[in-house]
Amino acid sequence: MPDNNFNYDSFVHNPPNPVDIENLSLHDSLFSSTSLTPPPFNSFNIFSFNINGLKMHSQNKIELLSNFFSLKQIFFSGVTHIHPKQMHFLAKRLSNYTVFSSTLDTSQHVRSSRGVSLFIKSSLASHVHTYTSHSSRLLSVDLYFKGNVKLRIFVIYIPPISDQALHDVTINLLIQALSEAKRLGFHHTICGDFNMHLDQFYPIFFNQPQIASKRVHRLFNFLYQMDTLILPQLISLLLWAPITVLTLLLALTMFARAHQLKQHSRRIFLFDSVTSSQWDDFSTHIDQLCNIPPPTYASWHVNRMCEYLRTNIIARVNATLPARTVSNDHTPKLPKDLETLLQYYCFLNCSLYLIRLNNIFSLYRSTFPVIPVLPLTLSSCWIDNFNKLFCTLLQASKSLRGLHLLKEKEFQDSSIKTYVETRDLNFDTDISSFINSALSRSCRRIVLDRIYIDHPTASHLLTDSKDISDAVVDHFQTAVPIKSTSPSHISELPNRWHSEYSPMDTISPDIYSSLLSPSSLEEWLSTVSSMPNGKAPGHSMITYEMLKHLGPATNSLLLILIRKYFTSADIPNLWRQAMVFPIPKPHEWRRTCRDPIITLESIIYDANHNNSPLWILSQDISKVFDSVNLSMLKFALERIRLPASAIMLILSLFMNCCNWVFTAHGDTSSYWVRIGIDQGEVISPLFWVIYIDPLLTVLKKEIIDPYILRSLTLLLTTTDDTSNIAINNLVFMDDSTLISSSKAGLEHMLTITEEFYALNNTSANHQKYILISNSLPLTTTSTIFPMDFDLQLSILNHLSSISVTPISITSSFHFLGVWFNLKGSRDFVKKQIASEYNSFAATLRPARLSAKQVVYLYNTVLIPKLEYRMQVTHLSDKDYYTATRLIRSLVKQKANFSCSLPNSILYLSQALGLINLFSHMIQCHVNNLFLMANFSILLIQRLFTYRLRLIQYRFLIPLSPLMVNDWSLWSNINIFKYLTLPGHTPLYLYMSPKVFKACLKVLRKRYLYYLSQLITPSGSHLISWTTYQSAYIAQLADKCGRSLPHKWYLDIKANTTLSDSHDHLYDRYVFFPLLFLPSI
Repeated sequence: MPDNNFNYDSFVHNPPNPVDIENLSLHDSLFSSTSLTPPPFNSFNIFSFNINGLKMHSQNKIELLSNFFSLKQIFFSGVTHIHPKQMHFLAKRLSNYTVFSSTLDTSQHVRSSRGVSLFIKSSLASHVHTYTSHSSRLLSVDLYFKGNVKLRIFVIYIPPISDQALHDVTINLLIQALSEAKRLGFHHTICGDFNMHLDQFYPIFFNQPQIASKRVHRLFNFLYQMDTLILPQLISLLLWAPITVLTLLLALTMFARAHQLKQHSRRIFLFDSVTSSQWDDFSTHIDQLCNIPPPTYASWHVNRMCEYLRTNIIARVNATLPARTVSNDHTPKLPKDLETLLQYYCFLNCSLYLIRLNNIFSLYRSTFPVIPVLPLTLSSCWIDNFNKLFCTLLQASKSLRGLHLLKEKEFQDSSIKTYVETRDLNFDTDISSFINSALSRSCRRIVLDRIYIDHPTASHLLTDSKDISDAVVDHFQTAVPIKSTSPSHISELPNRWHSEYSPMDTISPDIYSSLLSPSSLEEWLSTVSSMPNGKAPGHSMITYEMLKHLGPATNSLLLILIRKYFTSADIPNLWRQAMVFPIPKPHEWRRTCRDPIITLESIIYDANHNNSPLWILSQDISKVFDSVNLSMLKFALERIRLPASAIMLILSLFMNCCNWVFTAHGDTSSYWVRIGIDQGEVISPLFWVIYIDPLLTVLKKEIIDPYILRSLTLLLTTTDDTSNIAINNLVFMDDSTLISSSKAGLEHMLTITEEFYALNNTSANHQKYILISNSLPLTTTSTIFPMDFDLQLSILNHLSSISVTPISITSSFHFLGVWFNLKGSRDFVKKQIASEYNSFAATLRPARLSAKQVVYLYNTVLIPKLEYRMQVTHLSDKDYYTATRLIRSLVKQKANFSCSLPNSILYLSQALGLINLFSHMIQCHVNNLFLMANFSILLIQRLFTYRLRLIQYRFLIPLSPLMVNDWSLWSNINIFKYLTLPGHTPLYLYMSPKVFKACLKVLRKRYLYYLSQLITPSGSHLISWTTYQSAYIAQLADKCGRSLPHKWYLDIKANTTLSDSHDHLYDRYVFFPLLFLPSI
């Protein structure tokens, strides 16, 4: 008798391997006395029979069937197409089985003269809870096991397709019964006679899913979508026909392995190829499916509402939209003929098998001058003949080696040609794929096919799929330890944090009055339409593209669900389920907020020029989103006076959630998420800001020895303190940096942060803290020792000190991806730039790319990266010229230009359009200054004022620097050389003021500052609009097809060119360029 703790999931998801069946004898009859191997522990034997031929020779057949039941250790057996009298007779012979039978439909007695039955071994019959006769052709029996495992076994007989009406009625009845079983949480297995050819269904299901969802295959498509284990009618018996055990087990395993294959494959809908008519068809039919009255739908529980919509949407999508199935199929790296040739060559080079040798000589007869004649057997060779045989085979091996090298070279050439053609095509159609191919970027991934347990005393490697799944679940569930119990109320918090988590008096609850107001249909549709396409679906498998094309009736039902979610503060269980896909931590640069970068740049500049003490400590916070404590998040939300209903709504998003993890062996078992919020949720960053704001507020309130930016002035009297800027922290998401003018100030802030981290279950990695200070005269040659920071002990903080190893004052450090140096040294950044250019050029030089493609990669990939990293670094023209030498040489090589070609031609937008890094960086710095001047954030406005006052003080300017018209007096000062853009004749001097102001954004976007940028190389004519359009405007995706000149161009032309002169400039605007010197 099997264990009551039967693991049904394990049986379904890990069926027997068909390879094991090959060892069975082909001569074992189904009814032989040789019993099969006893069933594995914790498993059942389930069989299905069609007793269609029992009328003739019934006594012998029933005797055979009885013997089969006793010999094969059957626990469950479905019997179809059996007459009640025959069933009773069979039940008497099988005394150790309990039988459950369907009830005949007397209204259609002709069609229903036979029924279905389920035989259950008596030792398991006690687990039967109930059974239901859905019709004479469909029976279900419910069994309950320990561990809340519920199993529903269906026995089905589907009439042949010739009886179309009864065939469809039976299928619909089964689908309804299966849906109900799934809703009630039953595992389910189906056995019976489907009267369908499953061997024809599998290729259709995996290759043509749209067809699989229609006609006779509709049932199986539904079953596999539901993860149903099917035990088909394996024995279409006329009982006298011998059927081997091998045939039976192969059939059983075929279906189980097909089910397992389905778990390792997934369907991808081809939304790019969906036509408007297909979307219209989808919208129309989904409304026909979702035809339930809205009042009835609104009365359901949210789980039922969500499942109703999901089932209908997925069913309609599968039936309407084109898709393809992807799985772990292996794509050979070599063509079949080349792989065969290589195998034969290796064989010939290693061993002597005469039969295969003759096959080789026959296959490659054109390669050999003369086909060697081999002896029939090696034993027939005399000793002297072995040397001759060896020489013959050696010569044959050399011939095949030559053929192999030739074919391999041909294959490599054809492969390279194909890849190059594909890449060139992607340059016009799929720019992302082109960039990845040109830069040899590989898809970085984490493959969980094995787990190494790094234990101090018992390290070991896990390779079993079950062990890997358990280890992965344990890691993800316990990666963030829960160190303490959260307080139930803010009154339990220490005084410092109790006052901070109290509701804020500066916030009025009235601002949330319309927060939870019911959304209108227009608002909902507008929100859905603004969602991006091409995003991965959640566990429901519903994408934004599907939601955007729902019909009016379905959209109304979906809006009812959304409104109920807002009013009840409860979300469907389906929305609480998520898949975890491990990805490597990115090391590429990333754009972040500029505010902290501008602030730190101002602090370091001020400390350098005023010799002010500066202490900077960068903290490392581990798994910030995964460690968010929901109780503390609730306090933080109450602190900003969010309504209680809104708080419950938010917390319900992250409560009672369960995850699965993708591994190489399939999905792991589900596990409960104990703590944290989803990092992938779009609203999670906002919650993190609310969550950490109490810490920032306490740091601001209890500020000690901050770094102060003091505004210098030319006035005899000093300015008041309101113009000074005190800063003690810079925080952007999980990047936290503490700033002080003394060690004591850092120690006080570290005490506060440690208390907050302990209170909120946040882990800080002290070993990764970075400390730098100009009060520590350390150089690269100095001996560096860790520095201890003494902390104040409290109820929350049990650390008396933290030890941090500082870096030397001459070393550069990065903050939000931008490199800084406390002494203002640019050497490190220069090396970084040179390294980037060397790596970029080395990657592109051997690639088969055109000059246009190289310029595009340089302008769109490398330039933005350098622009971000160098936004606080100012280099000279000579430094930029030296760093970019390799890329200029590469472009000239790809374009087949002479090395002596002037570099300026490369930078012409009418030519290749290579970006001049020096000019580009000056434009970026000027643009950043412009953004600072127009910032709405008070801190940035004060920083901009501070910088203006610094310019006033350093250059003795008695008025605002923004009001200075003539900077010639200071133009020779080195700092101003970096603020002058190359060119002549500024546009603002010769354009109409009204037009200039109106077109300011357009000119800035096109980087147009000087008239010289719009003059032909001869210097005497204005560039025609047609030339400018083809060189620049036509490349803009949003301006394709535009032919009329802009009004800024017409204004420049009217003010600078002679009328009816074909754009000839006035003499005062004519510019004769200097002769270019040859350079690289």
